[in-house]
Amino acid sequence: LPSLLSCLHRGERPALTLGEQLWDFLHVEDAARAFVAVAESHTSGVFNLGSGEANPLRTVIEMVRDFINPGLPLGFGEVPYRPDQVMCLQADIQRIEIASGWRPRVALKDGLEHLVECIANTNDYNRRHTPIT
Repeated sequence: LPSLLSCLHRGERPALTLGEQLWDFLHVEDAARAFVAVAESHTSGVFNLGSGEANPLRTVIEMVRDFINPGLPLGFGEVPYRPDQVMCLQADIQRIEIASGWRPRVALKDGLEHLVECIANTNDYNRRHTPIT
């Protein structure tokens, strides 16, 4: 996502796979809440951490693009899949839900919008505070 955001903020067309991969994204605030929930539940073991929902990467990329500028072109299919390409990455969060009561709260769309805003603000800050040499 960071390289996609950088490319789109520059108004460039990113070269992409077809975007058929199904990936599970989790907002950092939900990840932090998960760690606290497990610690406070006094449980132990290994827990999968994710949203529990896998979304097509193409959909995620289009959402990010639309937050920046819906008119920007996307180069879907310009990059071939690698032979070892992960096509589905989805966490089974049932164990952490049962052990700690934790569930993710930040919807994918809201998390992506927050990420785009944070990166835009950081880029804006860096442009305003770059020393002149």
